[in-house]
Amino acid sequence: MKTTDPILKVQAIHTFIGQFHILEGVSFSVPRGSISVLLGRNGAGKTTTLKSIMGMTPPREGAVLFDGQNLVGKRPYHIAQLGIGYVPEHRAIFKELTVRENLEIAERKRGDLARRGDLIFDLFPDLKRLYTLPG
Repeated sequence: MKTTDPILKVQAIHTFIGQFHILEGVSFSVPRGSISVLLGRNGAGKTTTLKSIMGMTPPREGAVLFDGQNLVGKRPYHIAQLGIGYVPEHRAIFKELTVRENLEIAERKRGDLARRGDLIFDLFPDLKRLYTLPG
């Protein structure tokens, strides 16, 4: 990858929810090191676009490239491990991962979970006893 290549490139994705064709040929790119925003009215497809990138509502056609790697078909937690995050309004987690694994994904880019664990457990004491249980 060249440093001038976009970090994220969405290419002509078509995403369906049930029988409804929500995204029709959506394409855009995000330059490296930039701060970008996705704007649109209610129902325009912003959330579906983000869920398509994260693999939560995968596109049926098109490609989602992150640092040159196609994400289509990858599990959401694998995409998160690559460094892409999505925080929905209701703050969903990866149910197939343990509480610990969910926290590790969140901490991956910011530092060592072991160093910050005491602070997390001080703020959320119930997490300590739930640490090894599924999310």
